Amino acid sequence: MQTDSHRPRKLPLRHLFVALLLAFGAVTAFAKDHADKSAKRVDHIVKKMEKELKLSADQSAKIRDILKKDSGFAWHGGHRGMRPEGHAGFSAQMRADVVDTAALARGFEERLALQRERHARHVAAFTAIHAVLTPAQRAKAAGHMDERFAKMEKRMKKGHKKHHDCD
Repeated sequence: MQTDSHRPRKLPLRHLFVALLLAFGAVTAFAKDHADKSAKRVDHIVKKMEKELKLSADQSAKIRDILKKDSGFAWHGGHRGMRPEGHAGFSAQMRADVVDTAALARGFEERLALQRERHARHVAAFTAIHAVLTPAQRAKAAGHMDERFAKMEKRMKKGHKKHHDCD
């Protein structure tokens, strides 16, 4: 038989209300932080394009609007290929007595669908930006892209050699 001292206490309704307010505040703060990072990223990209391509004010405004609509350009929010929940799926299967390959395949299909969706948004944004730039600006932008890709490739090769101790 339970005594009064061992009976679970019911929390007053005001405590529940306070807990809900705190949770809502945390979600709101996260959303604001995400929006702030997205806006900063868009501004950074547009300023860099203004400097490198000598954009007009009209072009800057149009490109800023395009990038704001495509949140993938503005904020990546972690590793682009595999989200932490994807890693969790593999680690959970490693702990299991028997691997559920259907669960792993389902997770892959979900990530693949997200990548296709993100790719479609990027292509639409890229196409819209292409239409805003002049042929000379597009040529200059392509040169900058080639330089960045070459630098990235060099860093990747250097990191690969360091990681695998290759020649």
